[in-house]
Amino acid sequence: MNRPNDKTMLNSYDIQNAIYLEGSYKKRPYSDDENDFLFIYDNKYYCYFRYLKYNVIMDDQHYFAVFKNNNDIFVHVIIKPEKIDFYIKMSPIANAQFLNFDVTKGGDR
Repeated sequence: MNRPNDKTMLNSYDIQNAIYLEGSYKKRPYSDDENDFLFIYDNKYYCYFRYLKYNVIMDDQHYFAVFKNNNDIFVHVIIKPEKIDFYIKMSPIANAQFLNFDVTKGGDR
């Protein structure tokens, strides 16, 4: 990502495009090559990742689960049939000016 910090991203991102906002998941259209995913929890925590889709012929299925583990909040991401399965720890929005969160995942080539 080419940005000074995550606060810049959050300020420029249309919050209504968030995948998870106000306790509910929102369906959104996906691109055939590059997709950005932003999750916001309780207007206090966020995480972001970019998914690079290499096989534009296959239709992907995206599964997301937001959960707490002790005092931390995570997003579990599964993308099929690309065999992508990972967890992202959410960060406090109050710390966004100090962070530059860049998680990029790509499907099998």
